[in-house]
Amino acid sequence: MRETITPEEAAIYLERWRLACQFEREKVLRMSPEAKLRQVEILYQMAQVLGWPEDREAEAEKVRERWRRLREAAGGESPSAPDS
Repeated sequence: MRETITPEEAAIYLERWRLACQFEREKVLRMSPEAKLRQVEILYQMAQVLGWPEDREAEAEKVRERWRRLREAAGGESPSAPDS
């Protein structure tokens, strides 16, 4: 199996994804607010079943700290904290 694709294959691949995204975007625009709300509810329920962390801010802080340590280890500067 080859590991690279030709520029033509890459262009075809990207065009297919562009068309797929366009189709999804148009589908969402046509959806009723009720249908969108049902989808959000389904996603929420899936997150609960899969053990989505209840305290997302605490989890986000852990991730920020890991990235800070990685940047330090790589010799990079820590970006300033985002405005809250």
